[in-house]
Amino acid sequence: MRVTTAFIIILALLLTISPCVAANTTAPELTIGTSTGTLDSALIEESFPVAYAPALQSLSACLMDAESGQILYGKDMDRVMYPASITKIMTALLALENGNLSDMITMSHEAVFSIERGSSHIALDVGEQISLNNALYGLAISSANDAANGIAEHISGTIEDFAVLMNQRASEAGALNTHFSNANGLPDPEHVTSARDMALITRAAWQTPGWSTYFSTEHYVIPPTNIQPKERAMYAANSFVNGEETMEGLVASKTGYTNEAHHTLVTVASRNGRTLIAVVMNSELRSAKWDDTIALMDYGFEQFRAITLDPETFPSDVVLFTDQQGEEKRATLAVQAPVQIWLHQTVKTTDLDLTLLRSSNPTEDELAQSAIQITIGSQFSDRMAPEVASIPITPVIESASAVAPADDQGSQSVADSSSAPVPGWFAALIMVLVTVGLLILAAIVYLVRMREIKRRHRRERLAQLRRNYQDSQIRYR
Repeated sequence: MRVTTAFIIILALLLTISPCVAANTTAPELTIGTSTGTLDSALIEESFPVAYAPALQSLSACLMDAESGQILYGKDMDRVMYPASITKIMTALLALENGNLSDMITMSHEAVFSIERGSSHIALDVGEQISLNNALYGLAISSANDAANGIAEHISGTIEDFAVLMNQRASEAGALNTHFSNANGLPDPEHVTSARDMALITRAAWQTPGWSTYFSTEHYVIPPTNIQPKERAMYAANSFVNGEETMEGLVASKTGYTNEAHHTLVTVASRNGRTLIAVVMNSELRSAKWDDTIALMDYGFEQFRAITLDPETFPSDVVLFTDQQGEEKRATLAVQAPVQIWLHQTVKTTDLDLTLLRSSNPTEDELAQSAIQITIGSQFSDRMAPEVASIPITPVIESASAVAPADDQGSQSVADSSSAPVPGWFAALIMVLVTVGLLILAAIVYLVRMREIKRRHRRERLAQLRRNYQDSQIRYR
């Protein structure tokens, strides 16, 4: 009796929550299929106690795995801000991609005198000639704004044209919230970026041969030039580079500061075969940028582990479409190779959401933009970024008539329709019907049970009457 009552109560609760569950099954327009990762137990390294993301003083920050480009953690990382001299990371990148280190730069009046009085420089003069290699050392070690201007004019002819090139290259790197207006990072209302964008730009620079050398050198001497008869000795003021602050595995680092931007810092470090990029922006205190970067690097190296997902783990799809020549084609959208990602020690692969994104009625060009999006829920925001990775998919396109006969195509159509998003109202209807059916079944079981109980009580009463009768016969014999 009690079990049956409890069963009915549970079914009633299911009936109450079923519309909510069904509503959550509605998928975005571009979502073709969603699944979770395969079973995996969170790995806790004994040598590193589990920790969540550090509390940061900087207003914005981004921690990136340099090899894969995965964002491990971010704090307001898409907020648009002034970069200050970390702009010079892009300037050096374009110089290495578009110039020769032996090229001679001739300083113009504009390059020398357009910088603010009191800003960093290496006292280059109008008409002075300096090699691109030496200018890059001045740019990186002394954060020389005059050297940055000279490099810009050498590469593009004018500083304005160089800014156009900077913005093009930023877009290629995936920096969507960036707009540069100069080569040195001096204040300008239209010279802005974000922590995520600077991590993307730095990753592109890190992949460029020679770039790290300039931004990790503590001391360099520029030899005499055609105008300056004395050597220029430069010493890094960057505390990671000069050793005032300890950064294990330092690869490169660049600081920045203006009254508008406050303190900014970009750092690249490698440990145990991994390379991370940390960006902190808008630090009120000079010490905050060092402390935050050290905390981010230690967190990234110690709290994340590599996970490899097999291609079969990801959702896939088969799409029939007509190409520009009018021929019916069949495109298979599937991940072809294993994918490695980094997860916090406490996050399991079953916590991942794997979603295949494509247009609802795609053309061949639109199919090429299909991707697998890997995300985790907001409950993990205290330990890693929700956007884990986006995996581009290269569609495998074949002639539909040559690949499968009519029967196979028919079965494929069924498969395609089964992978389509389930409307919320339909799911709700199914949930209600199933719940009502279970309630009816429970009611039938209950009635049968009550009937059986009544029969047992009747038999017990008859048995008691017989016993009473027999006792009375013996007593009065």
